[in-house]
Amino acid sequence: VKDLKASVLGIFGEEDKGIPAEGVKKFEAVLKDAGKSVEKVHLYKAGHGFMREKNGDMPNPEYRAEPAKDAWMQIEAFFAKKLK
Repeated sequence: VKDLKASVLGIFGEEDKGIPAEGVKKFEAVLKDAGKSVEKVHLYKAGHGFMREKNGDMPNPEYRAEPAKDAWMQIEAFFAKKLK
């Protein structure tokens, strides 16, 4: 994170096996300890890919409508704030 200059918004699923919740918490702590700008780090009760309704033409079994809706709102607010 040494060279990171942008603000960070983290959107993660706490049940993601590829990026475990403990790793997300450590990542956030490292960012903050390094004095980096952290807008928010969210851990949603969901798995990997929870924001994607489909995988190609097939339904995504990890999709979670309510957490996905909230996550997209967080992303849109972050971009509106940072890109104005």
